[in-house]
Amino acid sequence: MSDPLPATLPATLPATEAVVSLAPFVVRRRVAFGDCDPAGIVYTPRYGDYIAGAFFLFLDTRFAPSFVARLGALGVVPPARRVEMDLLRPLTPGDYLDLTVTVADVGRSSYTLSAHGATLAGDAVLEAKTTMVTVSMETRRPVSVPDAFREALS
Repeated sequence: MSDPLPATLPATLPATEAVVSLAPFVVRRRVAFGDCDPAGIVYTPRYGDYIAGAFFLFLDTRFAPSFVARLGALGVVPPARRVEMDLLRPLTPGDYLDLTVTVADVGRSSYTLSAHGATLAGDAVLEAKTTMVTVSMETRRPVSVPDAFREALS
């Protein structure tokens, strides 16, 4: 049987992802070795995971503890309709990426979040947008963004 982990881990084992600022909302991510291809740069699909993680953390802060649970209680689910990503420079293992998340738009039945990614030195790494649709769990058709949700996104 192995020894249990200590209650707190040493600072030399940083988290992969953490919220570092609420205003503006910034998620810092450390690139892991396993995120990279044999050439040592981040696999393109991993950026999608980075962005989705930052967006979910952003929404969870607006709808603590879980925006998915809050929407579910309203009978709504939030599938993505559109994802845009412009990769400006590669990252390698150990690099840090700060993703600044903002609300780009709130429509009748959808909302768009955007992310600007930069290194700690401020070099632009990526620009991304994701549009999510509020869909009825019962009919699987788009419905209006619930008022409480719209208000929290404003």
